[in-house]
Amino acid sequence: MQDLRYSVATVLAILLVAACTHEPAKPPTSAEIESMGLLATDGRQSKAQAQLQNWAEAGYAVAQRELALGYARQPAQYARALAWFEKAGHAGDAEAAFQLGEAYRQPTLGATQNLKLAWDWYRLAAEHQHALAALSLARMARNGDGVPRDLGLAARWLNVASEQGNPQAMFLLSNAYLAGEGVPRNPIMARRLLELSAERHYPAALHQLAMAVEGGDMLMLKDPERAGWLRKEAAEEARNRWNTY
Repeated sequence: MQDLRYSVATVLAILLVAACTHEPAKPPTSAEIESMGLLATDGRQSKAQAQLQNWAEAGYAVAQRELALGYARQPAQYARALAWFEKAGHAGDAEAAFQLGEAYRQPTLGATQNLKLAWDWYRLAAEHQHALAALSLARMARNGDGVPRDLGLAARWLNVASEQGNPQAMFLLSNAYLAGEGVPRNPIMARRLLELSAERHYPAALHQLAMAVEGGDMLMLKDPERAGWLRKEAAEEARNRWNTY
């Protein structure tokens, strides 16, 4: 990671020099903006910060989001973080909209909890293919947070997140199909989603799959040896890669 940051710093130094010339400037790519954000935030370079600010003020949504992420690390700048997240979110940046959903649900960044606003921002992010936002909507619908409790709506948002490859959503949707909560009971679909989640190394799915294999549940053949390997992998993944969302 340290080597990567040094290489990024080298590239961005070239970009900064180019920005000071009189050549007509090309619009920055999202990757260039995000790299500049890394240099401004982690590298704490004032020139990078100034360039990011210029791009944000020019209306680049990615720059607005990156600027907000930097301000979000500074308690004294939480108001600025929220303001820039809102600009980026209204411009269609999914990550900015998700961050606003988080801020109003938890709450964070000095915001006052507002579940209705959280739902609206999550929905905007989810409509722009943000899987974690769709997962958050599913949780809120299931629990009745900010909206009436609706298991069918929860299942629909779990399906959106699952289609985008989120393993936790796959696991939760598997359980919904197994119990018939918000969707018709379908053991075959439940098994398929559980296996897909396990293939993505989600610990809870690995553990549940291990129990199903051990007991011959969910239309599976009993296989104690495989169950043992699945339990071992679940423990390793939980320890090394995952935390609870």
